[in-house]
Amino acid sequence: MLLLRPARSAITARDVHAAETALGWAFPPGYEAYVTSLGEGSYCDLVRITAPGTIADPTAWGGASTSRAEWSRHWAWDGAVLTPADVPHLVPLGDTYDGDQIVAHRDGGVFVLPRHDDVVLRCGATLRGALDALTGGATPSFCPWGEASSYENFLPEADGVGWSYERARDAVAALGLHAAVDLDDHGARFLVPAIGGHVTLVPSGYAHVACLASREAEAGAFKEALVAAGLTRRSAWGDGAG
Repeated sequence: MLLLRPARSAITARDVHAAETALGWAFPPGYEAYVTSLGEGSYCDLVRITAPGTIADPTAWGGASTSRAEWSRHWAWDGAVLTPADVPHLVPLGDTYDGDQIVAHRDGGVFVLPRHDDVVLRCGATLRGALDALTGGATPSFCPWGEASSYENFLPEADGVGWSYERARDAVAALGLHAAVDLDDHGARFLVPAIGGHVTLVPSGYAHVACLASREAEAGAFKEALVAAGLTRRSAWGDGAG
């Protein structure tokens, strides 16, 4: 697991066991180790695993009670794997920024309820199965929430002159500051613990730098490389809790 920022989980085994007692059910293998070692944050810049206290809270959005109520009202999947009759036995474990939902069944098994498909994915018996199914061959990485972050987008000029995906990708790679890089048909994602974040490039003409607000100076080398490769700085913003 590549930690983009130090993980300081406030979730304890006692918290997990208290939630299990409230739910009358044990979380699947891998869940307790994940939340107690990593805490809340973003896995592979895609997946958010829900804290046990939230899952057991009857009023919390994303908890077992509210999720079951929502699934009962809007069951959107074909029924070949899970059906509306399974809803009382499902427990939400997390979701993705795209809207996919990770659930566990009281009788065993972890599943993904896809946002853009009506076929439920079987992911085996552990949380790891769902993480792998959602992130494919991406480098396992984790970015905990809690520290202020900074974000900036880069786009080519309207006519696209001077820009190429390969040129920008190679310019970032040439800095040699990344710990890992994921390359696929969707683009490149450079993982950079030195800035507490990542640099993402998309072939259609887009780049994004995410870093700790306290590491803006270190991220400057990436931003300069993107500008030199033909991109322009378009929008920047920050938040109070990364």
